[in-house]
Amino acid sequence: MFNAIIVDDEKPALDVLKLLLEKTGQICVVGSFMSAADALSQLQSLKPDVAFLDIEMSEMSGLELAGKIIEADGDIEIVFVTAYDKYALEAFRVNAIDYILKPFSSDDIAQAITRLKKVKPLPAVSQMPADKGRIYCLGRLSVYGAGCREAVKWRTSKTEELFAAEFEAITDAEIAFSAASIEKYKKALKLYKGNYLEENGYTWSQNKAEEYSQRYRGLVSELAKYYTTKTDYTNAEKILQKALTKAPLDDDLNEMLLKLFFMKKDNASLVMHYNKIKELYEAELGIAPNATLQDLFNRTFEL
Repeated sequence: MFNAIIVDDEKPALDVLKLLLEKTGQICVVGSFMSAADALSQLQSLKPDVAFLDIEMSEMSGLELAGKIIEADGDIEIVFVTAYDKYALEAFRVNAIDYILKPFSSDDIAQAITRLKKVKPLPAVSQMPADKGRIYCLGRLSVYGAGCREAVKWRTSKTEELFAAEFEAITDAEIAFSAASIEKYKKALKLYKGNYLEENGYTWSQNKAEEYSQRYRGLVSELAKYYTTKTDYTNAEKILQKALTKAPLDDDLNEMLLKLFFMKKDNASLVMHYNKIKELYEAELGIAPNATLQDLFNRTFEL
């Protein structure tokens, strides 16, 4: 297994690259840094076989950092990562073994490792660390790869990943209500805490975030309809109100809630909610609520 360090002043890119590298089972990331100076200060103690360096960093360019690393230890191989392809010539002038363009892919990583093996064979079995990896479950979950001195830093909390997987499993099949499935769907709604990885700002997760959002809103809609047909207006209102805290500008959910108030003849709540979304639509979108929502509001005064 090769020991590697990563230097990138963008945290999301740093985390994604580390995850992809360790996923191969051939790279142990012994250090990840957002500062070139920090990486240089720990170079001798970490003794990496390869350094993955972002080229465009504010403190020190990856090209300059590569020169300093090679000066300190000529046996360390260099792989550059960057969002731009204009540095290819400069990269290979410092004898980099590969040049990976962002966003990263597993194929890019596999190619880099293949090139690394050509110039630096994997350590012999006798040199491999006896440590087979460790998982600590008491307190905070910590996972260490074989021989790694630094715990794996998940791109998000492991719990969040497991919740996302469970939410997807529940909502994969066609929605069908029964006494047993109701509890399952209610659990799915509780699992959905917000857009997938929204706090991390990863552009690569946006499609999955939108998919989960649509699944969530679809499940809310169907469950609210189910409760309404059972005249269980309390639960119908509860899940609609909860969903609207996550998607306050969703026309369909707002329409369902106004219709629910209309069916209950709860004019006060209808007017209050309409005025709330009217202000929100004007402030956020610069438009008035759509014609259907306006019609529901106007019909209140015809009763």
